[in-house]
Amino acid sequence: MHNKNLLWGVIALLCFPTVLQAKMLSYQWDTELCTHQAQYNSNQISKAQLDGSLALTRLAGSVLLSATSFVFEPAQIPTISLSKIDHDYQATKTKLTALMVLPAFAALKQRTLARLEMEYATNRLEAQALLGQPQVLLTAAYGQASWRDAQMLNHPNATQRIQFWDQVVEAQIREQERLGNHHYRQMTERRHAQQKASNAQAYANVEFIRAWHNHLQSPNDAAHQQDTQTDWNRAFIKAARFTQIQQECDEP
Repeated sequence: MHNKNLLWGVIALLCFPTVLQAKMLSYQWDTELCTHQAQYNSNQISKAQLDGSLALTRLAGSVLLSATSFVFEPAQIPTISLSKIDHDYQATKTKLTALMVLPAFAALKQRTLARLEMEYATNRLEAQALLGQPQVLLTAAYGQASWRDAQMLNHPNATQRIQFWDQVVEAQIREQERLGNHHYRQMTERRHAQQKASNAQAYANVEFIRAWHNHLQSPNDAAHQQDTQTDWNRAFIKAARFTQIQQECDEP
């Protein structure tokens, strides 16, 4: 009988393994005004997942790539380098892909990687256009407004391009006046006249390419907008199942 009971005990241990006792560790992180500290169960969550999830949330509303792909003046065009843009993209993608995240942040990671691909594609096209290949912007993939900007940029008649540019500037002025900025017209018209006198075609090209970028539309725009409005600190606390949460905040 004793041996039989021992056998059933062994079977019970094999079939119903002992539940690991929670091993609580401390984790600290900062937000804009506060320092937070809490406890998490390290048998269920790793510090690498917490670090990765926190890093990911900080990218939710930010630009992902830093290599220069746009300019405000034609004289700045030589600062653009396609190889730097490519390197920036590869380095950023490697870091993003390597992030370990909590299961609740897996979808955000995939959306961020998709946004990276979109940002890289459009930044590279913009840089190519500035470096002398304006025809690369002639794609309807990014919405009708950007398509119109690309058409104006690539119009075969130089005089017509300048007229288009005049119309773009006038539209900008009227929009600012609609918003109550009544001093914008005088300042903008003076700058526009100086640019036309300096190098009208070069300035017009820069203006059209910047307008193309500003009018970009993407299938991911709605999701990105939602991500920028999410309270990621609250989501982080919930996903990590923190306990004994403390915070110390500076006055805003």
